[in-house]
Amino acid sequence: MAHYESDTFRVKFDLPDKPTARQVLSYDSMLIEQRDEPALVTLWECARAIVTNWECEYVPHIDTSLDELDGIHAAQAVEWAATQTSLWRTALNAVPKN
Repeated sequence: MAHYESDTFRVKFDLPDKPTARQVLSYDSMLIEQRDEPALVTLWECARAIVTNWECEYVPHIDTSLDELDGIHAAQAVEWAATQTSLWRTALNAVPKN
């Protein structure tokens, strides 16, 4: 598992080193399905589907609706996690060098 942690945003979580085909397709499908949502909301929804071992002071439960979270700190934690997960997904497309 790849571990992500930010002291600034008080969040930590894991992502799989070698995701299954289902995990990748589920993530990619959510990108398509959520196209009417703002970009960061979409990335968060995708992240929620694949993140494990979630811990965050500002977002105690990963399944909490964004509409129920208060404050800039919760928004920043969500944005950081969503961005890191998106970068993780993009890196899966990298072609290994010989």
